[in-house]
Amino acid sequence: MNGVVYTPLSVAYSVAKFSLDQSPSTRTVIEPSCGDGAFVKALRQLEGGEKLAITAVDIDASALELVAANDREILAQNEDYLSFSRNTDASYDLVIGNPPYVRRHNFTKALKDSIKDLSVRTEYPEAQLKNAWVAFVVASCELMSSDGSLAFIVPYELVTVSYGKYLRQWLISKHRRVDIFIPRQKAFRDIDQDAVFLLVSNSRKRNSGSYLHSVDGLDALGMETDSVPASISFDPIIEKSYLLDGQDIEIIEKIRKSTGSIGDYCSSSAGTVTAANDYFILSGSDVEKYGLRAWARPILKKGAYVKSLPIFSDEDFEKLAAVEPCFLIDFCRKGAPPLDSHAFSYIEAGEKAGFNTRYKTRHRSPWYRVPVVPETGALFFKRSHKLPKFCLNHAGVLATDTAYQVKAKADFSVEAICFSFYNSLTALFCEIEGRFYGGGVLELTPVEFRGLPLEYTSPSTAQFKDFCSIAARSGDLLSFGDMWLRQKLNLSDAEMLTIRNALDVLQKHRLRHGKSLS
Repeated sequence: MNGVVYTPLSVAYSVAKFSLDQSPSTRTVIEPSCGDGAFVKALRQLEGGEKLAITAVDIDASALELVAANDREILAQNEDYLSFSRNTDASYDLVIGNPPYVRRHNFTKALKDSIKDLSVRTEYPEAQLKNAWVAFVVASCELMSSDGSLAFIVPYELVTVSYGKYLRQWLISKHRRVDIFIPRQKAFRDIDQDAVFLLVSNSRKRNSGSYLHSVDGLDALGMETDSVPASISFDPIIEKSYLLDGQDIEIIEKIRKSTGSIGDYCSSSAGTVTAANDYFILSGSDVEKYGLRAWARPILKKGAYVKSLPIFSDEDFEKLAAVEPCFLIDFCRKGAPPLDSHAFSYIEAGEKAGFNTRYKTRHRSPWYRVPVVPETGALFFKRSHKLPKFCLNHAGVLATDTAYQVKAKADFSVEAICFSFYNSLTALFCEIEGRFYGGGVLELTPVEFRGLPLEYTSPSTAQFKDFCSIAARSGDLLSFGDMWLRQKLNLSDAEMLTIRNALDVLQKHRLRHGKSLS
């Protein structure tokens, strides 16, 4: 909840050394949210580190006392850093650290107030301050001296999510140089959260610009890196250019332009938002226990429940329903019988548990009216591990908002769209367009899903049978798709190899610390 992730000393040392090497005239340093003081320790170990005037700030008094006890030369400030940054007139040659990772829904009232004040003070949109670490970056830029630097370990979201991209653009517009170092190895071995090193500089001694660097690890900064200019336009392919060869990118872009997009052939919308899955989605045994069979509707709660591709059948649902909660309690569906004593008892239990006071439920009338999105013939699950899941909904079940409900446009079919989806080109652009979170989970927004390349192909009955047969044997669906894709687009061996190799590189980069490949 407090978002504190302590930095390994080896990483802190590498970041501190690299930062001072880039700005050797540094005299004054501040470490926000200093925690166990890893960066203070690292700075003191460096040549000349004993001469640095270091300020350490932390809201945790006990943690700060330990840091101060180990280094009596520092100026210790027991204060919320955002409040400190608002009230101080000081500036620093180096702002260094690992700011807390706290999402907006976990903000305390005090943090919300500080972020609102920061937004007004800096004219940085409050809507883009979705995580505490972003606020720390913005506040720290206000404390940089005219020739100063900011050196932060921040979440990988800096280079993937929309609010991270906004921050990058803002930094590029206000500072002389912005460097982002992306490790090929996991930044923190003991947690899912991945991270990058952000270095912002005002120094006139450094070349201006913005760059992405691929490094072996954050404890190996200063060694040989693969670097590319970071485009302010944030083209998804260019953003992955630090991982891919420039010539390969040209080939991939050329092939992409020769295909249509998924959105050309279908419409899609997010599934049902219950606002309380544990209350509204029950197991079959609980449906019977509470006497709610008359209002129960089959629903897929999670993409992880779908094990068989490309078809989710009645049989699949029956097997799933025997072990998982798969029934939506829809008291308000059209044609539903009047509520009886069992229904009223369950509603009363929900109110006692506070489900009626949640943000979404309290804006419904009655609170237990779930806005159900009708079932469609196909489903795409927005989050995945090794490969995204696009399946045909032969069971005719509903889905939660973990899935996009897909409906074919006129003259097209969901069977053909599903068949056309599984190939290395479409899978590659899932990696390019999407972003990943802890554990290597890939996510695509509705817009990104609709923008994926799709070479629409109507398979023959025999082709579709082979397609399903390969999936049933846990075979390589992508290789099967690549065979017809190569012929249809007239791709050379080299072009097909480029696509597959690029997919392998991006997929391995994402999954390098993932725990699941389902």
